[in-house]
Amino acid sequence: MKYFLTFFLCTCCAFSLKAQKDPKVFEKVIKALSIPKSKIDTDLYNERILPYDNNTMVMVFPVKNGTEDDGWIDAYIVLFNIKEQKISCFYKGLSEWVSDAFVINGIAIDTAKFILSEGERAFGIRVFTHNQSRPNPAGEEYFSLFLPKGKTLKKVLNNYILSASRGDFNYCEGYEYIFDSMFIMETEKTNGYFNIKNRVTFTTKVSDSDCKDEISEKRVEIKYLKYNGKEYEGEEIKLD
Repeated sequence: MKYFLTFFLCTCCAFSLKAQKDPKVFEKVIKALSIPKSKIDTDLYNERILPYDNNTMVMVFPVKNGTEDDGWIDAYIVLFNIKEQKISCFYKGLSEWVSDAFVINGIAIDTAKFILSEGERAFGIRVFTHNQSRPNPAGEEYFSLFLPKGKTLKKVLNNYILSASRGDFNYCEGYEYIFDSMFIMETEKTNGYFNIKNRVTFTTKVSDSDCKDEISEKRVEIKYLKYNGKEYEGEEIKLD
């Protein structure tokens, strides 16, 4: 059996962008983990109850770890037991993300069927970024997978570039280069976990002086991510 997981930049039922903050739980967790409240980027904070385990909430705390100019962000990713009102497990990543030339404008929790092995299901964290250039707009989406292991969260895929776009425009006229990913969980395993097939679609769009665009080229490439015993690794995807 194969599990088809499609990833797009639009909001869908598989992942949440908008946080539904529970103030009591929020305060309980930051106190337990000694997270400095003043350094939490509340615009990027997110939480979500797992649809396949309604007793567990995923919480993502982006914490600024330097000056405004540094742009480095620590990640505290927490699984919280709602019934017992306590932390089940958590991950702490120092300088996990950076928000500088490419500004982080959203963090999403992805709960699609990331079944890595029998009885082991991961969830994803998606980080959306963009630059602030009008003639040369660009954006990237980074994706990490986390697997609960006892009292810790194990990161099994680290900030993989899931999609990206680049543009070159003179007012309306110009080009845009895009790639998007579609993950398929394979039945073949490497080092105990299912391989991931990534169907990557590359698209080129051309825009004329009337701001009308059309697709001038589209092609598909297949990439594979395999577990090396510590994490999934695969060929880096780049725009031409």
